[in-house]
Amino acid sequence: MKKVSLFFGSLFFLLSAKAQIIPTWSNEVASIIYDNCSSCHHVGGIGPFSLMSYEDAVNNAFGIQSQTAARLMPPWKPDPNYRHFKDERILSDSDINTLSSWVNGGTLSGDLTIAPAPPVFNSGSQMVAIDESIQWPQWTVTTDVDQYRTFVIHSDYEQDTYLNQIEYLPGNGSVVHHMVLFYDEKATSWNTDQNDPLPGYESYGLGPTSYSAVIIGAWAPGSGIFELPSNMGIRIPAGADIGLEIHYSPGANGLTDSSVVNFKFSIAAAPREVYVDAALNHLINLTDGPLYIPANTVKSFHEKLKITGGDLSLVSVFPHMHKVGTEIHSWAVSANNDTTNLVSIPQWSFHWQGFYEYQKLIHITNLSTLWGEATYDNTINNPDNPSNPPQDVVSGEHTTDEMMIIFYAYLAYQPGDENIILDSSSITSVSDHPINPGLSVQTFPNPLIEQLFIHLQLSKSSNLHFKIFNMAGAIAKTWDEYHVSPGLYSSAVTVNNLLPGIYFLEIISNEGTVVQKIIKQ
Repeated sequence: MKKVSLFFGSLFFLLSAKAQIIPTWSNEVASIIYDNCSSCHHVGGIGPFSLMSYEDAVNNAFGIQSQTAARLMPPWKPDPNYRHFKDERILSDSDINTLSSWVNGGTLSGDLTIAPAPPVFNSGSQMVAIDESIQWPQWTVTTDVDQYRTFVIHSDYEQDTYLNQIEYLPGNGSVVHHMVLFYDEKATSWNTDQNDPLPGYESYGLGPTSYSAVIIGAWAPGSGIFELPSNMGIRIPAGADIGLEIHYSPGANGLTDSSVVNFKFSIAAAPREVYVDAALNHLINLTDGPLYIPANTVKSFHEKLKITGGDLSLVSVFPHMHKVGTEIHSWAVSANNDTTNLVSIPQWSFHWQGFYEYQKLIHITNLSTLWGEATYDNTINNPDNPSNPPQDVVSGEHTTDEMMIIFYAYLAYQPGDENIILDSSSITSVSDHPINPGLSVQTFPNPLIEQLFIHLQLSKSSNLHFKIFNMAGAIAKTWDEYHVSPGLYSSAVTVNNLLPGIYFLEIISNEGTVVQKIIKQ
């Protein structure tokens, strides 16, 4: 009798599990893949295969399951438990479980007629009102291993110019792995380019090979337009040369690329200058140097710099090491011993690096100390070690050498900077009302010129409060609608008095709050 009970108990468990709802492509999985994977995994993208259809996903199902479960994909190196950044490529636990359950449940399609449409990846510009477009020289990759090529042009700027937005458009998305942008006030980078008979010159993964050059931006797959509030800009000095290092992926031998970088200049009469500085640098800031890692050793190093020129507002951070590095972290400690986390990359990858923009400006008080910590594994246990057997590693620019540099983009602090929004996903902090992601709203056109049309689906009667504010949190327009009936609410509002730029529309209703990003041309 006991065996019979166990049998029926097991059968009941199996039937119950079978009866549970198994995710399908159409209802749950497609949106996860399209939102998080397809930007790299499409024809012409950097991903090694396409994820633009149900069939694509089924053909790569077990890889999707294993890579997402291990949090190797989508690639995002900063630890979100340490500090959040703009445009994070991070799957939630729920998303990972859904993908795994879909694979374990037989990769069910569901009703494909209701599946979301695949995203459209436009190789053209998404920037509103381009002020300058730079077409970089055509290059045909000459090797099947990683190749770094740096190209330099004269800017011909007759006066200092302030970059408010930067857009990177890979000419061949299947080979361009990442890009690093810089300027050089001296002719050093230009001369290096001219001394190479081919377009550009070979480089080593950091962009400029000149100490007179200043890195001002970087791009990796999935990155959008780098944009600052309209009254800010990164200065390019009059007459400076502009350079771009492009990292071409392994296996690209014989493939051709000609990438584009677009600029939008600040329209402010006196822009607030955003500085980019290698504030922590192993050449001057190490507390336990020199940066030397003997073969078959694991070593950690520390850097520090005391801020003495006044309060700062941090915009972004860019840690840099080479292939022996395994982890890197940065934080700030105020004069009152308060700690501010800045970035933590516990599993460093030389192939995934760049500027990480904060969701809001971060206030660093005067007399604070910036700290950096990095660990290097120069043993056979490090799969990225460029030498086998391991060799002694010293400071240098080649990928067989090492670096410990942390760049920061910042500006002089002004009261209220800590409320300036750089990422719309952090918008909840500007409202005293709960955000309701299920509140259905449509706005069009976007970008807009004179009128903004709003469609809002309400499930109950509401009083509606509208607010348009810019990235600095300044209110540009407000209005109210009272006693709005349930159902579809539609209205049009004139916005021709708004200056061109990026804004947020906040709608507060009895059902909660919804916020959308809008662009005024």
